Amino acid sequence: MKLKKLSLSVVLLLTAGLVSAQEFYAGAGLGIVHVKDSDSFVEQGTSVEIKIQDKTFGGRIFGGVEFTENFAAEIAYIESGTAKDDARIFIDGEEFATTPIETELSATMVSLIGMVPLNDDVRLFAKAGYYDGEQKASTPGGLTLPGDVVLSTPGATVKEDSDGATFGLGARAQVTESFTVRVDYDWFDTDIDTVQSFGLSLQFGFGN
Repeated sequence: MKLKKLSLSVVLLLTAGLVSAQEFYAGAGLGIVHVKDSDSFVEQGTSVEIKIQDKTFGGRIFGGVEFTENFAAEIAYIESGTAKDDARIFIDGEEFATTPIETELSATMVSLIGMVPLNDDVRLFAKAGYYDGEQKASTPGGLTLPGDVVLSTPGATVKEDSDGATFGLGARAQVTESFTVRVDYDWFDTDIDTVQSFGLSLQFGFGN
């Protein structure tokens, strides 16, 4: 989905919210983002595989509308933080070298949320939506060979647009009439093998 279509979806959701919302809300949070990726190709008859894995801290800001106690719509902006690792390079199944690499994801996300109240203060929820953003991968250069032999190589940065489906689960607990604490798990469908986050957020609600 391109940014224009995503913007249209946001407008439609928020317009519907203005008409029928029980409550508006906004909030922010921090979380741990798990990034895992691998890539493989064949170069001049040689099989090459690259692997990376890291956990980092990311953040989000969000706002939404609750239509009923069971249904809401939400828009969020997320930053994954910078995942850093030594990418492991394998040639024909044998580890050949490592090189430092950093990956990032930033995106705008629109979700529909279904909620199930456990009691007056606690709700479980599931969400599904779409995100549109950018992935970036960069390396300062340098290859470390077995025996700690370092070869000087040029650095590089690659940026590309990224969009896809996103799904999540969570729970929220009402602390006061206006403030809520919530935990979120989110999974993103990206070109990277795994991008998932576990976050803690504070949410402020206000009536229409």
